[in-house]
Amino acid sequence: MIGIDPFDAVAAAVAESGHDAAMASDAGPVPILPVPADAPPCKWRHYQHGQAVAMWDYHDAEGALLGHDARFESASGEKTVLTLTWCQLPNGGCGWRSKAFPKVRPIYGLDRLASRPLATVIIAEGCKAADAAALLLPNHVAVAWPGGCKADHLADWEPLAGRNVTIWPDHDVEGIEAATRIAKRLRGLQANVSVIDLEGLKEVKGWDAADALAAGWSSERAAQFVSERAKLFVSADASEGDGWGVPDMTLLNARRRSPPPFPAELFGPLWPLVADLAAGAGAPVDYIAGALLGTAAALVGTKRQVQPFETSNWKEPAILWIGAVGEPSSNKTPALSAVTGPLRAIEDWLGESHAEELQMWQALDARAKAEHDNWKDAVKKAAKNGADTPSKPLAANDPDPLQRPRLMVMDTTPEALWDVLEGNPQGVLSMRDELAGWLLNFDRYNGDARAFFLEAWNGKPFTVDRKSRLKPMLLKTSAVSVLGGIQPDRLATVLLAGDDDGMAARIVYFWPEPVPYRRPQRIADVERLDRLFRRLVSLKWSQHPDGSPAPVVLPLEPDAADRFETWKRENDAAEIEAGALYKGFVGKASALVLRGSLVVELLIWADEGNADEPRAVSLATLELVCAFVETYAKPMALRVFGDAALKPADRAAASLARYIKSNRLNLLNLRIMRRVGLPLLKEPMELKDAANVLVEAEWLKPNCNRAGNMPGRLSKDYLVNPAVLLPG
Repeated sequence: MIGIDPFDAVAAAVAESGHDAAMASDAGPVPILPVPADAPPCKWRHYQHGQAVAMWDYHDAEGALLGHDARFESASGEKTVLTLTWCQLPNGGCGWRSKAFPKVRPIYGLDRLASRPLATVIIAEGCKAADAAALLLPNHVAVAWPGGCKADHLADWEPLAGRNVTIWPDHDVEGIEAATRIAKRLRGLQANVSVIDLEGLKEVKGWDAADALAAGWSSERAAQFVSERAKLFVSADASEGDGWGVPDMTLLNARRRSPPPFPAELFGPLWPLVADLAAGAGAPVDYIAGALLGTAAALVGTKRQVQPFETSNWKEPAILWIGAVGEPSSNKTPALSAVTGPLRAIEDWLGESHAEELQMWQALDARAKAEHDNWKDAVKKAAKNGADTPSKPLAANDPDPLQRPRLMVMDTTPEALWDVLEGNPQGVLSMRDELAGWLLNFDRYNGDARAFFLEAWNGKPFTVDRKSRLKPMLLKTSAVSVLGGIQPDRLATVLLAGDDDGMAARIVYFWPEPVPYRRPQRIADVERLDRLFRRLVSLKWSQHPDGSPAPVVLPLEPDAADRFETWKRENDAAEIEAGALYKGFVGKASALVLRGSLVVELLIWADEGNADEPRAVSLATLELVCAFVETYAKPMALRVFGDAALKPADRAAASLARYIKSNRLNLLNLRIMRRVGLPLLKEPMELKDAANVLVEAEWLKPNCNRAGNMPGRLSKDYLVNPAVLLPG
């Protein structure tokens, strides 16, 4: 592909042809940025090659359209790329023209860059290569620059200041030279830059990310390629300047993996509602998506099961555990509350029918008390007369406690939860604003609570033996879906530390990057969410032969069963190669695929309103959930479990780095920081170890001295690298 700047030979040819007389004027068209909202779509035609065969949109950080890169192909197959902008014309009108962006030119992908401020950036030569890199490396933000390999000096690279950047050059001399020039500019902007080394690569000249994608590369292969070949860029004049090196900005995330983007297609027509709820909460869509899955699962509970194969007794209920991971300022709670908000009103709605049942129970209870008193009187008379003791009549036994219909419990004890489940066999949602408290409470019950919840993930029957009870409580099901938030530091110390009993592997994690707050464009349709939830609540039980409630079993459709069998073999092979905590998560992934497919199938049905209830899980739904597990749930688990492997000093250094950047410190004093009392940084040795990590990462330099050169202890001061305070 040849990247050229318009208005060279093309301008003269266009003017001669009379295709666009305005372009031939002395003044020339003047681009208008951003493109006005009322401008028509671009349909500009090349004077020789006609309509563009491909077009890429440039947006600013707010998402406004700036212009397009368009590719045209001649009859001989030669490719030409032109920049098309909306222009003010010399004749006073406006229109689309082949006119480059004004200097300094915006880079391609500014909107994606702004939405993922902590992700590593991958720079490719050309929009096509950038889009391919985005698909191959979903944990990165892919950008490109307009004008081709000779126009990199005209691009505005300021948005990449202070970012972690990897450059994927084209496999030719011009591409490698452009990558070197860009790397130097980014180093001047205090970016942490790596360049992919193509030396010895056995690919054709000009090979790039688009060629890798066309060759069938997987995300795993692309990630390995980058990991093996990306080399930290150090220019020849790196030793010049103020003596600071390039700070390792990955410390802000404790060198964690970047989060994968959430696959919007999982929710189909429900996705606009998810996006609106997220915008209203000022939170990433991931938290809303996770809360919707967990809440829907709880409302279905054990009333429905999914069976992958007719020749097997394997069945899975609709039970999901959802963990929203993020810092206190990431708006986890508003997001979870936005989804679970309708449940209280629905519980009140269910309670209206409960009133009649309560009256009947009260009558039975009063009758039992009266019968019990009569029996006691009969026993006294028998004892007085030396007669046989009469048996206690059945009517004198207290009726089983009547439980109000419940959908959600919060901050409850195991004993109270058992009582709720006794009257709500479909299960409930255990909503926890902070999962750390839920996990720590397990230690208060001698391990009984932890053992119960490990069983509750399966929804199996559970027997409760307590000295305070005259007889054991026999729970027909112990179905509990869990939804709550947790901070990264607490995640590592409370959930991931210690022996692995499978608790961590049962949770589906949602740990996105924080998003900058933007004013919502519209109010979310909460009534739609309420109608959807009520339809799920209204699902009916089947019946066992004795009349007791029984789940309705949805099989996988035959082609879905075939697809699941293939996926499971691949997943089982991956489990063998997995390590530590991740191995457990991969082992639970089969259940996650089945449960997630059941929930999504019913979720979409409930939203449709008038459709008949599905009697099987479709191949389309299973494919969506398999893709969700492979491209989101598994990478997110690796992000979470990787945090568990961090050394305490690295985790503490990340906390200290975030404090330095958010408070824009130029000088750091460890004694003062001890009084601040950040998590993991309350003891002198913790602070010292964290500071040493930041020194190695070029964040800090020791600046120890004595006040006025007088005798005494040295100060515990550190200078802060100015580069870490740059925006980005």
